[in-house]
Amino acid sequence: MNHFKNIVITFCIAFIVAFVVGFIIAKGQYAPAEVTTESLLRAMQNEGFFVTESIILEETVTIDNRSGNALKDFFVSENIEAETDLKISMGIDTNLLTAEHITIDGNTVTLTLPEPTVFSTEVLGDVNIDSQRGIITRITAGEEDYNGLVATLKEQARTSITDTDIAAAVQLGTIESVSRFMSTIAPQYTPVIRFN
Repeated sequence: MNHFKNIVITFCIAFIVAFVVGFIIAKGQYAPAEVTTESLLRAMQNEGFFVTESIILEETVTIDNRSGNALKDFFVSENIEAETDLKISMGIDTNLLTAEHITIDGNTVTLTLPEPTVFSTEVLGDVNIDSQRGIITRITAGEEDYNGLVATLKEQARTSITDTDIAAAVQLGTIESVSRFMSTIAPQYTPVIRFN
């Protein structure tokens, strides 16, 4: 029994020594990487277009080619109304960043970002089209130009997001998203974010 006790004690001591030696060796290998302007720039540019905000808008477009003359409008007129929900994704193009846009001072990283822009505009669901045409227009014209209506709806949505309240919300969302991103790649620094 005494022999078994010596084996267990020897095994425990060897395990503890191996654990301590492994910890000492591993401690030097897993030192945090140095954060530089170049490493931050590379990490940001690896994101490509950094989508920071998505907005859902309901848009309606009307194409009204009526003359106001009842007889003429009965034969040759067109009044089309299209309505749909659109998702607009906005953010910053990180490929526009250069080393001059990133400053490290003590434990603060200052990022000067380009203004948020539209990345994509997507139609959510169906496009509801209400069409009223004169008799001759129905015969001579084909179906409504669906792609043209969708393009008009998207352009109208892009124009409507320039509203100052929406622009301010997008900038705030960009600051929050980029701050979260910075906390994952450089947690020891406090990010300060500005726009051009």
